[in-house]
Amino acid sequence: MVGTVKWGVYWKYLRAALPVVLIVSLAVFFGMVQGTWTRNTAAAIMLKASTRWLAIRGDSLSNFLVTSVSAGALFATQSPALAGMSLTFAAESLEVCQYGIRMASETESHMTSVERVLNYTNIEPEPGYSNETLPAESWPTVGSLTLQDLSLAYLKEAPPVLKNISVNVADKEKVGIAGRTGAGKSSLVAALFPNARTSRKSCDSFAA
Repeated sequence: MVGTVKWGVYWKYLRAALPVVLIVSLAVFFGMVQGTWTRNTAAAIMLKASTRWLAIRGDSLSNFLVTSVSAGALFATQSPALAGMSLTFAAESLEVCQYGIRMASETESHMTSVERVLNYTNIEPEPGYSNETLPAESWPTVGSLTLQDLSLAYLKEAPPVLKNISVNVADKEKVGIAGRTGAGKSSLVAALFPNARTSRKSCDSFAA
């Protein structure tokens, strides 16, 4: 939990440090930072409290076991050496057990970034970054654009936002895109990039 909420604190300070980001309202930004710090502090307090809870329960178990071993050694054997060895082994075994539990808990909390990286490796890559064929180094040479029955969908399960658009733009030809809000002007421009989920498009005789 600490690793999950801590990135929000870093992100807020990163936004404040970047000169290209405009902070519209300073009071609202400070409120967001305070809220992020509150969540981060609450998670840190919960981590410390759970660690102390585990330590207290471990110490209580250790005291109970040492008391039981002492009583058993007192009534079951007459050898002081055996009683002392039993007490020593009981105390050391519980100390090692507590240390192992604490290290396992800290290791799990520190593996948050590794878990996040592993999740990123399992995400399906976006289309367009693994093209088997690449254009020539001199591309583009003319600058023509051909769209044939172009359809664009941002998600596989979502309906297409562009349907069966065919355009042929010759070289040195100027074209303007006009339309109302939501007509698909930005989607048409986004469809020209290779990472868009489109079909049947070519730029300067190269099928993208």
